[in-house]
Amino acid sequence: MKVAVYCGSLMGADPDFEKTASELGDFIGSKGGTLVWGCGNSGLMNTVADHTINAGGHAIGVIPGFMKEKGYAYDNVDQMYVTETMAERKSKMIELADHYVALPGGPGTLEEIAEVISYSKLGLHNKYCILCNVNGFYDMLKVQIEKMCEAGFVEKEDLKNVYFANELQEVFDLLS
Repeated sequence: MKVAVYCGSLMGADPDFEKTASELGDFIGSKGGTLVWGCGNSGLMNTVADHTINAGGHAIGVIPGFMKEKGYAYDNVDQMYVTETMAERKSKMIELADHYVALPGGPGTLEEIAEVISYSKLGLHNKYCILCNVNGFYDMLKVQIEKMCEAGFVEKEDLKNVYFANELQEVFDLLS
């Protein structure tokens, strides 16, 4: 199991964000799985990596060269891909992962999960796109996607692999 995890390079204001990142990392690691992530050494990115590795899992980091040069790379990885651009980073993570999980994060996290949702809609992959809706973090995005369906821009069938998980156990069940 290779899981791309998109999340913030900051911890965020809610302590449950860090708790969820820790528990997701513990789950991936305990299953002998592999974390595929942006290779960040801060915030939720660092937390999920630490917990995956400490629980016996593996980590594949994908980071643009300019970020690595600035010292943002998490060093304790099984494999690190250094890309030229952010777009190449996203493509490599998509290629490497079996499924995609978004924890809370900022615009980069939103962009990354939106891209894999779009690819799923287009039939370019048949992998889970899971939004970990910690304390309602993704509620408004869920409403927006429902509005897209109501407005005729998306068919509900196109979203068959998209899940808003209000409980972490739902994420675990989908990945198992």
